[in-house]
Amino acid sequence: MLISRYVASSAMAVVFRYNKYLYPAVECVVDYYYRLGGRPVPVSEVIDCMEEKGYRGIRNIYSGLEAAIQDGYVTVEYSKNGRGKRRLYVPTLLGAVDAGIYKAVAEALYGEGVPSLETVKAIICSMRGVIFWVAVRGLVINTILATILKRLMPLCGGSNKCMELSDEIGSRTLKAIEYSVLFKAIAGIDVRGLRLAGIKMGSLPLSWLSYLMVAAEGNAYQIVLGHLVLGDVKAFLGSLSWEKNVEGYLQALIGEGYKDHPLTKELEKTYFDTLRRARHTIISLARFARNQWCR
Repeated sequence: MLISRYVASSAMAVVFRYNKYLYPAVECVVDYYYRLGGRPVPVSEVIDCMEEKGYRGIRNIYSGLEAAIQDGYVTVEYSKNGRGKRRLYVPTLLGAVDAGIYKAVAEALYGEGVPSLETVKAIICSMRGVIFWVAVRGLVINTILATILKRLMPLCGGSNKCMELSDEIGSRTLKAIEYSVLFKAIAGIDVRGLRLAGIKMGSLPLSWLSYLMVAAEGNAYQIVLGHLVLGDVKAFLGSLSWEKNVEGYLQALIGEGYKDHPLTKELEKTYFDTLRRARHTIISLARFARNQWCR
């Protein structure tokens, strides 16, 4: 599984370094890390990406990269081929999350403007808290739904709903993993196989790790944008109701009288009982994490 028992002591540098090129540079490293299937990113790719975003000047772009390295958002590796060692860049998970936060805030509130250092620090701090709550709730609900929907597979019996049900189980499982990566990044918990503060724990396929990295950035962006523009993070979660995601399948697979079927009553009780127990866990997680997301 993705969880590691190790906890990162700090994913941010002691002295936070900021300039307007910082987060766009991190975003470019995350983007190309994914495009390259988890391989470290050459500086030429970062420069091309930054120029596509409208940032000019090699010195300026390097200033963004150097700030990203100092802040723990990007780590440096060196190639061993060719005439000499080349610097290559790898994003950290927290870098991906904070880049997503900054992008959403910049689009929603600043347009062409650039926030100050203190404003950025305050924004990152507050928005990490928002992401944490959405991610934990999404993790719990999607895990419960995926587990319960698996119980319905034996009822398929060659039904046309089998493929749809299988796809939804896979989708819910993937979202649960994505949410788990998000809340661990905010809480300062290492995710095995992903780099936090420059440390790589365990091993997973690089393409899978690069997907989780870019998904963390995208999910952070969508959560924050939904919070700022719509004023409600529920818009990002979508409909996660018992009725839509479980009862609909029960009705299709069992047919008339499904509401009185023993399996329906059992699964409904399991869903709500598990959700109630999870709330206590969420409170404990928040107590632990609140000291991490505003370091």
